[in-house]
Amino acid sequence: MNILKGMTVFAEVVNQQGFAPAARALNLSTSAVSRHVFELESWLGVQLLQRTTRKLSLTEEGAMYLDRCNQVIADVDDIKNAALHRRAEPQGPLKLTAPVFIAKECLQELLPGYLNTYPKVSVELTAVDRFVDLVEEGFDLALRAGDLADSTLVARRLMDTKLVLVASPAYLASNGTPKTAVELKAHNCLIDTVSGYGDRWPVGGRSNSRTTVQGNVRANSGETVKALALAGLGIALLPHFMVMKELHKGHLTSFLDEHIQLSAGLYAVYPQQRFVSANVRTFIDYLITHLDQLEIRYGVP
Repeated sequence: MNILKGMTVFAEVVNQQGFAPAARALNLSTSAVSRHVFELESWLGVQLLQRTTRKLSLTEEGAMYLDRCNQVIADVDDIKNAALHRRAEPQGPLKLTAPVFIAKECLQELLPGYLNTYPKVSVELTAVDRFVDLVEEGFDLALRAGDLADSTLVARRLMDTKLVLVASPAYLASNGTPKTAVELKAHNCLIDTVSGYGDRWPVGGRSNSRTTVQGNVRANSGETVKALALAGLGIALLPHFMVMKELHKGHLTSFLDEHIQLSAGLYAVYPQQRFVSANVRTFIDYLITHLDQLEIRYGVP
């Protein structure tokens, strides 16, 4: 006998409160429904239903078995839905957000390839330098760089990089180059408030050590902090991939590399869910596969 079919028919008989209405709901004959329930009872060795001409009721064993039966049916449906979800063709909206720099330097180069590969997906990109509550604001996915704060979000690391302390040659000529983490305290440090480390920079002589810095600018934008560092206003702590062009051209200078106690990364984060949508899954896979093209081009370590 088909045990799962028997469970399904039995649950529907209870739900419909009768063999005839269950038969109509399942598109089976009443005799077929009766046979499935009888075979299930024979297989279990217990009576599940009390049958009279006017009333149908569960036995004690039937009530206990119904709960387990419904759980098995639900689990089987989950397995089926998971397989369908995995196999489903990506389509429809993908609402994502990223810092302005990431949107400009990464996404505008990689999005055309993704959309050509999955033409039924429509991307709504919000480039913004602030912390975005994905659940509250209805986003499917976010790209974030730096030190991720603890959260209930799922995070996939897309790319490794390092953090660097940078300043313009003009600033260092006027104010000197810090030789230790302690000397940073005497400098104007430009604070990126969405970086995950704020004004407690992971710079020092020991693992997990932090140095509290101060300055006259706090901005929720790494791009703004970089621009102010280029203008000679102070020292910034930023991911290397964000400043590598400026370092290569000599517009910024890095220092104290060996004192930085934290590596950085680029992450894809999304709300916890039982099944990851095909849009989110394929977009993350595409980024992981193609970000190395940007690393080679830009020289990210």
